[in-house]
Amino acid sequence: MEKEEKEYKEIELRSAEVQEVMSRIPPWILRRGITLLFIIVLLLLIGSWFFKYPDVIQAEITVTSEEPPASVIARSTGKIDEIYAENSQEVIRGEPLAVIQNPASTVDMLSLLKSMEGWKSSGYNLDKTPELFPSQSVSLGSIQTVYAAFLNSLNDYKNYRELNYYPQKIASQKEQLATQREYLRRIMEQIPVVREQFHTSQSIFNRDSVLFAKEVISGNEYELSKNSYLQSKQAYLSFNASLKQSELLLMQGEESLLDLQQQASELESKYRLSLHNATEALNAQIKTWEHDCLMVSPITGIVNQMGVWSNNQNVTVGETVFTVIPSGQDNPKGKALLPVRGAGKVKVGQRINVRINNFPDQEFGYLIGKVNSISSVPTAEGFYVVEVDFPRGMETNYRRTLPISRQMQGMADIITDDLRLIERFFMPLKKILKDQQM
Repeated sequence: MEKEEKEYKEIELRSAEVQEVMSRIPPWILRRGITLLFIIVLLLLIGSWFFKYPDVIQAEITVTSEEPPASVIARSTGKIDEIYAENSQEVIRGEPLAVIQNPASTVDMLSLLKSMEGWKSSGYNLDKTPELFPSQSVSLGSIQTVYAAFLNSLNDYKNYRELNYYPQKIASQKEQLATQREYLRRIMEQIPVVREQFHTSQSIFNRDSVLFAKEVISGNEYELSKNSYLQSKQAYLSFNASLKQSELLLMQGEESLLDLQQQASELESKYRLSLHNATEALNAQIKTWEHDCLMVSPITGIVNQMGVWSNNQNVTVGETVFTVIPSGQDNPKGKALLPVRGAGKVKVGQRINVRINNFPDQEFGYLIGKVNSISSVPTAEGFYVVEVDFPRGMETNYRRTLPISRQMQGMADIITDDLRLIERFFMPLKKILKDQQM
């Protein structure tokens, strides 16, 4: 019993000693603890200076190439007669992709289309028409009558030009006029001689008349002198009449030349106008056929078939049959729909991180863009349109290049204020101080 009491007292004694030790913290622990806490706080402050926590506004964005993909839409309902472009095939602008069934022969229509383009590029040279428009029969459906009228006008004009009737008549008339002018010139050269002969004969007759009055010469001599004078006068008058007749013939020839030239011009204009109208009518019909039945590539690029891959498939008006993606496009453009709330913080030149829905950002990363422009007024849906440029193209922050496809959807993080973490810590304090100053 005494032994147990002794042990109990020793335990109580030790407990008091332990309590005394525990109640007194060693100074080195305090010093090291305060130092460690200071270092931790200092590291947090330093880290908050280097680490940034940007202010971000999110917006939906659509990314596409600088030249957007072009859709080829069916403009009439029917079956596909022929497909000329395979999937993923590279095509050039204006290349036929497919044709919808119609009464005309596609081969003949495409040949006619090529012929009309070739004739236009030749400056509508008639010498090219035999090889461009051969006499063989063609099947053009509803365009057949218009094409026949065009060929008639073309042949009429060609025959007129080949016959060359009026140009030959005009050339002949000009030669006649040249001969008449030469004849008139030579006649006019005789005027002084004929006039001198007449005046000489007149002088002789006047002198003989005086001598006959004085009975110096006989009556027979006087009669001979008078007869010679009358003959000379008649020749002079006949010469003047011939001169006037030549001048009149020359004037009539010039008038005939003007009439021929006028007739030739009118006939030329008639045939040319008829051919022009027939050409325009044929081109209009070809354009209608192209619009309704022929599907061509509007741009150069890679063609994608949109659910139509074989002949005799049905298509309806407005259905997208092909999509042509521009080739060699590495300059993407983006259009973001910015909500009205917070839109005032967005400025030109700010950075944008774009995450494409088709490519998870954890695996592929995000595109880096910048604000190029902001619309002045919101759309009817209440969004501002932000145009986005991508200086690094389709390269992400993971150094991976994403392929450009049609209408790539995603989310855009517009970094309006790239604040440091420490600045965010003091922003509430700054706001309180400014409110108190007011």
